[in-house]
Amino acid sequence: MSAFFSELGKRVAEKWLALAVLPGLLFLSAVITALSLGHTHALDLAMLTSRAKAFAVQFNGLGPTMAVLLVAGAMLAATACGLAAQALATLIQHSWFSTWTWFAPLGDRLLAKRRGRWNDITDAIDDAVRAGDPKDRYTALAAARTRIAVSEPVLPSRIGDRLNAVDARVYAEYELDLVAAWPHLWLITPDTTRGELRTAAIRFSGTALQMSWGVLYTVLGLVWWPALFAGAVTLLTTWHRARDSAETYACLIEATVDLYGIELARSLGLAEEGGRFTADHGKAITNLVRKGR
Repeated sequence: MSAFFSELGKRVAEKWLALAVLPGLLFLSAVITALSLGHTHALDLAMLTSRAKAFAVQFNGLGPTMAVLLVAGAMLAATACGLAAQALATLIQHSWFSTWTWFAPLGDRLLAKRRGRWNDITDAIDDAVRAGDPKDRYTALAAARTRIAVSEPVLPSRIGDRLNAVDARVYAEYELDLVAAWPHLWLITPDTTRGELRTAAIRFSGTALQMSWGVLYTVLGLVWWPALFAGAVTLLTTWHRARDSAETYACLIEATVDLYGIELARSLGLAEEGGRFTADHGKAITNLVRKGR
């Protein structure tokens, strides 16, 4: 047991160091640089070097106790920055899946714009089908609609809409309540599949944390303009990564249902050997796992 807890403590420490302390130290260094140089001398390397040397002289003059306390304080400050970024990441993820009731005018406007474009393209697709237009025309319109959302938008954020659409698409295809059935499905999927899903979920959550750092650097740009540039670049690149990771995660969840839905039906005694997963199976599973709800 001592070996187990020793290894567990080592892994927790490594994760804490990677997710909170090291990025926090980098941000703390940027804060110190920003306060030292400001906008006027934003790129004055000579001034920064001079002040760093002056600090080094003062640090060397401190006693051992004060030096240790100063280093500990810096570590605590870095940890606080890391925890603040993680809290902000939670808020960012929440904003992806909310209707923005805290800022309804903007949320309603974005949703109406995305839904209007989606419905316009849907109407164009219907017209193309009725008119017997070439397949390339239909394919191009379908691809344009998918870039907006894979189903009719219900959230202001495209990222949240993509994952929210998984439930709607699975129910439309199989009449399966994925939220209620997912714990049962998770238990029967192979370890390799669960590993892929975990990796995709971690990658998706990680983009929210990266985006939170982008927000913090952007705010720091109010004091030191290079930080504004760094924050804007981080936000832009991370936004694209978040969309890609959400797409990957959603596709893996849907693929899991397609591949192992019939196995769940068999495990619950609702299907015989052979055959494929159908809406009849999905409806039977939904009625069972909801337990009368």
